[in-house]
Formats: sequence, C-alpha cells, structure tokens
Amino acid sequence: MDFVTVAHENGQVEYSGAFLKALHGVLTRGLGRAQSRFAPRHEGEWRDGVVAVGDALAVYHVAPDPSDVPALMDARLGWLERQRENPEYPAPILAGVAHFEVAEVHPFADYNGRTARLFAMAVMYREGFLARPLFSPERYYADDSDAYQEALRAIKRTRTLNGWLAYFIEGLAVEFERIAAKVRDLNALTRSLQLPVQLTPAQERAIAAMTVDGRHMLTIREYAELADVSGTTASRELNALARAGVLRARGTTRNRHFVLATRRPTAGGRPTIWSDERIQRELAALADQLGRWPAYADFEHASRLPLYAAIHRTGGRDRWASEVGYAAE
Repeated sequence: MDFVTVAHENGQVEYSGAFLKALHGVLTRGLGRAQSRFAPRHEGEWRDGVVAVGDALAVYHVAPDPSDVPALMDARLGWLERQRENPEYPAPILAGVAHFEVAEVHPFADYNGRTARLFAMAVMYREGFLARPLFSPERYYADDSDAYQEALRAIKRTRTLNGWLAYFIEGLAVEFERIAAKVRDLNALTRSLQLPVQLTPAQERAIAAMTVDGRHMLTIREYAELADVSGTTASRELNALARAGVLRARGTTRNRHFVLATRRPTAGGRPTIWSDERIQRELAALADQLGRWPAYADFEHASRLPLYAAIHRTGGRDRWASEVGYAAE
C-alpha cells in the first residue's frame, strides 16, 4: 500500500509490465525459497513455468504458456491505457477489468491474486477515484472467498465480465459503507467529549486502527508496536485517551486492554437503513427458504445483493451465520 501511494504521488503508476512486476516484487520480496515452486528468481518477474488454478476436485483455469506472458500482458495493459479517456470505462470499471486481466493471464509463479487486487487499487488511484489508502481490498474478498472465486470462474461460462464487474463494484460499495460508518462513529465520539483532545501522531494511528482498520481492542504491547513507542509511553498515552473518554480500559493490570468508547449519533448524519433486526429477519427468511446458508449466487438470484452487502458491512458471514443458526460453508 505504501509503495502504491508513493508511486501515485510521484506520477509513477503506469499500466505497464515494468510497474506490474515492481508491484509484485514489493509484495513478494524475501518470500521465494530455493528448490520450491516460488523461488527467489520469481520475485517481481514473469513466471517461467505452467500454472493451473484449482482445488482437490477440479482444475478451473490453465494459464497461458509462459512464453506468451510478456506479449499478452503488454497487449492487455496497453488496452487499459487506451481506455483511460473512454467514458464507458470509469475508474472502478477499469480497475475491475485490470484485476481480471492479471488473474486471467496469471503472469507470476505465485501471488497473482494479491497482485491483481493491489493493481486494481493502483488503477483507482491513477484515475482519480481514490485519494488515499482508506480501505483494504482484501477484506471483502476474504470474508467470502468462495464468492470471489466463483465470480471469476463464471466468466468462462458466461463469456462476459458483467457478473464479475457487478461483484467487484459491490465490494467497493461494501467497503466504502463500512468506512463511512466508522467515520460517523468517530465523529460522534469526538463530538461527545467534554474536553478538547489533541491527539499525538501515535494516538492518531491507534484510533485509526480501531476505526477504519476495525480492531476491537488494543493492549499496551500492541499499541507500542503499532505506534513504535516504548511500553511506558504506550501505557501513558492509552491511559490519557481513557481519561479523556476516547477509550475505555478493560481487565486487570495483567491483561489490561482498551476498547473504543464508540457512541452512535442520536441525530443527523445518514440514517441506518439496514438495522441488525432487519438483516437478521431477511437473512433468516432466505436461509429458511433454501434450507442452508445462502451463497453469493443465491443472494444474486433472489435480487438480495443489498442484503449480502449489509451482512458483510456488519461483521461478515461468520457473525450472521451464528445469528440465524446456519453454518457458513
């Protein structure tokens, strides 16, 4: 993320093989192991072997021959460059296509998915859709990896990117809504403080971790690592935030930790359309109708994608599966 941000600020994000390989190199530096499928020579370089994507049951995709990778990536990245001024390809759509192109060619020996997701974010930076790294592209996909894989695999059946792009855009909406909710919570919290609080840079990083990044709590040790300060400084700053009402201390001295003292706004701001009660009611109805936990395709076929998005904004499928009593497979 830091690499993409600096590259964007310096005007160095390009739709080129050199940039994509540099991105992969940053992601994989030090991960290559001699005599393994992913060796040191593969870090930041096109693959030199055949790659197939699948699981124990089936092979879903056989990538092009390694000798074809350079020309294929040049052609596909060149297409992205030519579409920059095409109004039919606004930044999120162009980013979704960019993700697909990397996933389809699978130009690296490993870590193609992570490279594709980070490259898609770089596209949104370059096209002016994002100004800073506000969200994680991994969160939405990781919460339901089966839906992510199925959205990509479906392209071979449908011969169109429409379904994949709908899934990709839905993921952006879910993540933006999650961040917006966290920002509203933080705004409500700071408005409720009795004293003005001037946060130190370290405290700002901690509060960001507990709002945008979604951490549930921080120990003194975790704060010290996050803020790069000593344990004594970490204890002092956390306790200062607790005294100011920003955090609440929990536990005894030995297992002491701190949680965000979040207060929901009572007036103003955007109304919450998807309450927990509504999510539980509508999810239970759909699951009962199917007799199992619904997959992404079930939400789509039932025209219930807003419900799917609400689930993933508010704790994800693991939380809601336990709420309605169905195992999330």
